[in-house]
Amino acid sequence: MTFAEKDEAQLAIDALNETELDGRTIRVNFAQPRDPNAPRPPRRSYRGRGRGRGFRGGRARGENGGEGAAAAPES
Repeated sequence: MTFAEKDEAQLAIDALNETELDGRTIRVNFAQPRDPNAPRPPRRSYRGRGRGRGFRGGRARGENGGEGAAAAPES
């Protein structure tokens, strides 16, 4: 959130810091600019967490149902 005056921002911080929101205690403070040379934490990886393999396409994969394979005509 951005405030025009620092005093207004401090009032909001004082009113909201350490209050409960949706069952959790929140912390409210002034934003600090990031140091562009500071090391970044590694990105989170969701591999191997039991989330499945995602969407694998809508076609059946069987004897004649591979990707891009046309269905065999019935005789």
